[in-house]
Amino acid sequence: MIEVTERAAEGLARMTLAARRFDPSVGFRLAPGKDGRPTFALAAGPDPGDTTVEGAGFVLWIAPGLEG
Repeated sequence: MIEVTERAAEGLARMTLAARRFDPSVGFRLAPGKDGRPTFALAAGPDPGDTTVEGAGFVLWIAPGLEG
């Protein structure tokens, strides 16, 4: 399970607000990178199997297998 701290949620909300000026449906996605480390990127939507975490002003899609 991924925990989003209050500070992280505030940052995600600010980044989402800025990104949604260009694409109102955008969110962020956490997924394993090529080296196995998590990557964080803008995304147009979730991939199949992603878990959706919604907060005040943001949406975060998390790929299966990520925990922390």
